[in-house]
Amino acid sequence: MQAQFITYARVWLGFRIWLVLLLQISVFMGVFTIKVANATPSTITIAISTPISTFTPQSYGANAMLAQNLIYEGLTKLDKSGNVIPSLATSWSISPDGKTYRFSLRKGVRFSNGEAFDARAVSLNFTAILQNKQAHSWVGLIHAIDSIKELDSHTIALTLKYPYALTLNELAFVRPFRFHSPSELQKDSAKALPIGTGAYMLDSSSPSAVIFRKNPYYTDRQSGKVPYFDTIVARIIFDPSAKLAALKAKQVDVLYGQDLISLDMFNTIAQGRDTSLRAYTSAPIFTIALALNPRAKALESTSARKALMQALDSSALVSSVYGDLASPATSLYVKNTSLLQALRFPALPAHQCDPAQPIAQSAPLELIFVSNNPSQKKLAQIIQAQAKTCGISIAIKGIEPSAYANRLIANAFDLAFTQTWGAPYEPLSHLYSMQEQGHIEYGLLQRLSQKDAIYTHINNAIRATNEPQLHKDLNAALDLLAQSYILLPLAHKRNVAIARSGIKGIEENMGVLVAELPIAKWYQ
Repeated sequence: MQAQFITYARVWLGFRIWLVLLLQISVFMGVFTIKVANATPSTITIAISTPISTFTPQSYGANAMLAQNLIYEGLTKLDKSGNVIPSLATSWSISPDGKTYRFSLRKGVRFSNGEAFDARAVSLNFTAILQNKQAHSWVGLIHAIDSIKELDSHTIALTLKYPYALTLNELAFVRPFRFHSPSELQKDSAKALPIGTGAYMLDSSSPSAVIFRKNPYYTDRQSGKVPYFDTIVARIIFDPSAKLAALKAKQVDVLYGQDLISLDMFNTIAQGRDTSLRAYTSAPIFTIALALNPRAKALESTSARKALMQALDSSALVSSVYGDLASPATSLYVKNTSLLQALRFPALPAHQCDPAQPIAQSAPLELIFVSNNPSQKKLAQIIQAQAKTCGISIAIKGIEPSAYANRLIANAFDLAFTQTWGAPYEPLSHLYSMQEQGHIEYGLLQRLSQKDAIYTHINNAIRATNEPQLHKDLNAALDLLAQSYILLPLAHKRNVAIARSGIKGIEENMGVLVAELPIAKWYQ
């Protein structure tokens, strides 16, 4: 029964420190453009806002996930519905005690340098990952792993110290469990070349552009197809207006990303004013929330935090800021996986205004937002206005992105925006991260009496060996979080794209994954 449950968990169970996630999702998801005008059919050019800071699969840096997704693969991956499916492992079995995973590896796979992928490559990569355990401490599986053993050339056994229900999900993460070629892995990290088994390989990198070329040894593990585009040119364009101008001038064919396509721009295309372009949205994939910090004197009490939440009308907020690009949040997580659909999410506080609440008599609160994020600025302005009608004074302040992230890590704010991580990190990996210093929720929880109880339920859920226990502990943790009134879900965000009509494969591949650009599945 236990093995059956854990096997089932690969479908049921949906990273990294908060700073990395905040900076990278906004960069990675926010600004992609694709150019095919005046180019060969097998070449596309994407525009990115910042240089790719690292190309190795077990490191962290600005915009790194773009390269890591293109170049490297893991044992498992998630499909567009958030379900765990095979990648470099063709199958797996789990011992009755839930502690040993036996993986059969895909045969005939080669790294882009021609080197064979086999059990030795897996073993060497896991050894390197575990030697740098502190860098990956946000991943629960890092702490659970006891050993990795090569059973034969294409079979490995991963043994855990205790049952860990998230094992298959976390092996699908973009990092750190993707595989570097053994020959490069053993070099000094500064000299190692980024060689993986993924759809593309690095060709060159300069301050103005990064070029990827198709991996000649790669075929899609499910379809058996190779990518349509032979070359990806990632041009570094800092100014968002330059990307917009390029689209309007028909110099680019696609804008892809949920943050830098404005509502007005999307509506213009969606309403058919330019028939040469098409607009796309995905289903909701993650949640934007308002963080209320108990360290602020005016927010020390549960009743004060609840009163502020009740003063805000999230439906009006979402329609004004996002239109069709988001829906009003009904829960902390988007219910887009089987596990999330099975949970009992507490109702959000009903909108009501009570000027007699003590918080209305307090000194002004400060709401910070990312200064170059137009959506956050507009959200802040509307929250300020809504709170004012209930007698609550809020000052708003735009902060440069890295400084904003540092203030969240340092817990140095009254009110701030945060966001969940989407698949495959929700709910368990995101909840687990709340115990790690450096995550915004860690700082919020430190002053709460229910902190230890929340952590206990999270850890019990991660080690659960049957579904009823898993649901019981997750529901208890979510109830306690809701009753603490530290996170107000505002909007369930969608991904968005505007594409020239000749580019195909976009709509059907806009799945639940936040940190993915499925360019290997696009064609024209």
